[in-house]
Amino acid sequence: MNIVFLDGASLPSAMPRPTFANSWTVRERTGPDEVVAALADAQVAITNKVKLGRVQLEQLPGLKLICVAATGYDCIDIAACRDLGVTVCNAPAYSAVSVAEAVVASLFALRRRLFEYREAASRHWPTSNHFCVHATPILDIRGATLGIVGRGDIGSRVARLASALEMKVIFAEHRGAATVRDGYVSFEDMLQQSDAITLHCPLTAQTQHLIGAPQLAQMKPGALLINTLHPIFLTPR
Repeated sequence: MNIVFLDGASLPSAMPRPTFANSWTVRERTGPDEVVAALADAQVAITNKVKLGRVQLEQLPGLKLICVAATGYDCIDIAACRDLGVTVCNAPAYSAVSVAEAVVASLFALRRRLFEYREAASRHWPTSNHFCVHATPILDIRGATLGIVGRGDIGSRVARLASALEMKVIFAEHRGAATVRDGYVSFEDMLQQSDAITLHCPLTAQTQHLIGAPQLAQMKPGALLINTLHPIFLTPR
């Protein structure tokens, strides 16, 4: 079996060679125009961020499996893989704990203005006549409303952590949904009620450009938007 890792340098440590691999190639990176040549003799491709589209896949009749070394698989043309009989797998929930904790860390850093006060303390505290620094207002975590888009493993973990901090947690229904399920609020109500919003849904045609100027305009002044997913979720300027 010939296995090719298209962007091995995207991982923090080297991936060990599978014992069943007859040929094992780890490329640091692979450009769009190099994909077909890199996978010409491969039965298995591993990719983190390198895209594999229909045009490329149709030139790779020997390819049988694509392993995405991440949870999101939007870099793969799933419809083309289905048509061509190529199996696709990903690494679900591998970073669920880390992402959930990163959301909570962002809440503390942004609502409590940690970066601003670190700067203010180093610049102004030593020269303060009353040994105090009053910079931008500090906002508490407790009692704030956290809107969560996506109720999978990561979204649920974020909800548990936020609830432990005595935040009010609300889950958003799908944007444009005709009905609102129990345990959810409408997408628009979530935008209007939340002091912070965090995104944990897969990138699909329905979620692409999920947040743009109209949605930002519905949010509270000073509300936070935490995007641990992908820049495509945000509508470009």
